[in-house]
Amino acid sequence: MATKIENVDFQRMIDTAAAFFLAAERCVPPLKFGVYPEHSVSAPTIVNYALSVEIVLKILLRHYECDLPKGTNGHSIKKLSEALPENKRGFLEYEDEAINVLDTSFVDWRYPYEYDFLVISPKGFRSLFCKCYNEIRKLKPDLMCIYEKNWGQFEPDYSWAWHEEEIRGL
Repeated sequence: MATKIENVDFQRMIDTAAAFFLAAERCVPPLKFGVYPEHSVSAPTIVNYALSVEIVLKILLRHYECDLPKGTNGHSIKKLSEALPENKRGFLEYEDEAINVLDTSFVDWRYPYEYDFLVISPKGFRSLFCKCYNEIRKLKPDLMCIYEKNWGQFEPDYSWAWHEEEIRGL
């Protein structure tokens, strides 16, 4: 049985966000399964990226002691980013298009079979996650995800996270 905590645990939030981001990164490269020459796992990739962005935005909202959007708005990238104090959104400059495109992706991509057609690029998620993560690190220098603590760094690349050697090793 799960017990919901009342206080904000920023450490658990940042660790969870980073874990979902890394899970999405692992799903990005084309995979080979048996006789199938190549397969992409789009829905899990997008859902994991979207959830990672949702969580880092919620960390920022809780840092500024803002009310979190409720219901499905709580999964809306646009509603979450709009809930930030206007004078604190500078780090999201030039991200309006990505925010609009990615807005409902967590909800939409959990059940892609309910739509005739869905298409989206993970690049916008990477950029948003990186900008939010970097903003959190500026605001809370002592807050770092477990991966950064264990590896000495955690620098997700907004354009592409896999080196060719790593892709070949999969």
